[in-house]
Amino acid sequence: MTRHIRIVHSVNDIDQSEWDALIGDDDSPFVEWTWLSALERSGCADRDSGWLGAHWLVEEHGKLIAAIPAYVRTSSEGEFVFDFAWAEAAERMGAPYYPKLVIGVPFTPATGARLLCVDKLQRKALIAELAPEIVKWSTQRELGGVHVLFAAREEAEAWANAGLLLRKHVQFHFHRNGRATFDDYLTSLTSKRRRQIKHEIQSLRAQSIENHWPSPQELTPEIVKIMYGFYTSTVQRHHWGNVYLNEAFFSDVATRFANRLAWVVSKRNGAIVSGAFNVKKGKTLYGRYWGCSEQIPYLHFDTCYYAGIAHALSQGCDTFEPGAGGEHKYLRGFDPTLTYSAHFIADGRLRKAIERHLVGERAHYDAMVTHRDDA
Repeated sequence: MTRHIRIVHSVNDIDQSEWDALIGDDDSPFVEWTWLSALERSGCADRDSGWLGAHWLVEEHGKLIAAIPAYVRTSSEGEFVFDFAWAEAAERMGAPYYPKLVIGVPFTPATGARLLCVDKLQRKALIAELAPEIVKWSTQRELGGVHVLFAAREEAEAWANAGLLLRKHVQFHFHRNGRATFDDYLTSLTSKRRRQIKHEIQSLRAQSIENHWPSPQELTPEIVKIMYGFYTSTVQRHHWGNVYLNEAFFSDVATRFANRLAWVVSKRNGAIVSGAFNVKKGKTLYGRYWGCSEQIPYLHFDTCYYAGIAHALSQGCDTFEPGAGGEHKYLRGFDPTLTYSAHFIADGRLRKAIERHLVGERAHYDAMVTHRDDA
């Protein structure tokens, strides 16, 4: 069977219906054409911003049967797998690390399919077939490596079986686990933690602060401007933060991706005081960004976590992924959950050093998930 492989610099060069036909109802919303298109055409993820598109397309008889969203990078900013120590080690060794090929979604530490295909049962076979071609392509261009970020477990293992190094990390996710209501969620916590959360919520309600979930029709330019302002203010409060997204991206998704957005705003006497940028697809709610106009005790927890948990439970979601980092989420009912990536390192010396390091790192995160403290 003859297959044709080609590489394009932007998803905007691909027909939307062809790309989205590769994505199932349970696949991540962030690999959908509209999300990637918004990142690229807003300038957030393009050549000038350090995300040169190199999307792999596999065609049979002129029909697209598989695709891999990928970018050539000259830094690791905005990837959230945190390989900066690897890059520093490469520099000390005099080994190449950048540029590199990243397979994944810019600025989006959310697990999902990385090889998109019509026949999901063929995903492992396609990875086995394409991985050597991708490594060969990157080597010919003297790239420092290939990095598959936030792949689903079975897919990450398939990349590892094809010769890449498997890496594990942990995020904190909320899982329904049979709970139907927010009261069920509270009941499942320790009495100390339950009292604390009730106190936090009641403190905000006593200040007339309530949560509201705007409908797609309510995502007006005014709401977009407010939400973008919240995003930038939060990033700028942290010295390590970078404003990766622009207002054009927020405006674009509010228009073209509104059916997937689940933004929540907290209002006091009708005025918006905080907001969280969430995305919903199928049975998963994804938390991305948050911000506020004034610092109010407990507001962050309510807008980002409690509102999301209540919404996920009421809307039939089984999982709420509030984003990267934050062991403080564990105290609020979020479970440590493994995330996966897979890496090809071009330099043999560096590859062996990283391989040794990953053995202990994987064991550490396996233990965190298996032997978590329930106190």
